[in-house]
Amino acid sequence: APRWTRAGPRRSVEHWDCERVARWASDTKNIPSEVPQKLLDGNIDGAALLVFGRDDLKEIGITHPGTLAKVLSAIHDLKNSTLGNVVLVEQSAYCFGKMIDQLRLRAMSQPDEELPP
Repeated sequence: APRWTRAGPRRSVEHWDCERVARWASDTKNIPSEVPQKLLDGNIDGAALLVFGRDDLKEIGITHPGTLAKVLSAIHDLKNSTLGNVVLVEQSAYCFGKMIDQLRLRAMSQPDEELPP
C-alpha cells in the first residue's frame, strides 16, 4: 500500500470508536475521572472529538469551567499530535518570500554554520 494510506500503529483519531475516545480521556493526564464516562454516554467517536468545542462538551454534561478548559486543551494537543510535524503556513507573498530567503541562506551557508532565525 502507498505510504500515505497505510495505517500506523496508532489509527488516526478520526477512526476512533467511542470506547477508544473514552480510553484516551482516561489515559490523558489532567482530564478528570468523570469525563471518559460522559464521552462514552454521549457516543462521542474520534471524528466528533476532533471538532468538539466548549458548548458540545456542556451538552454531554461536562460543565465545570476547569474541566472544560482541561478537556479542550487535551483535544487541542491531540489535534496537533495527529498533524505530526506538519506546519501550516499562511499562503501570502510575505510568508513565501521569508521561506525563499531562508532556503537561499541555507544554500549559501556552510553545513555546520549557525543560521540566524
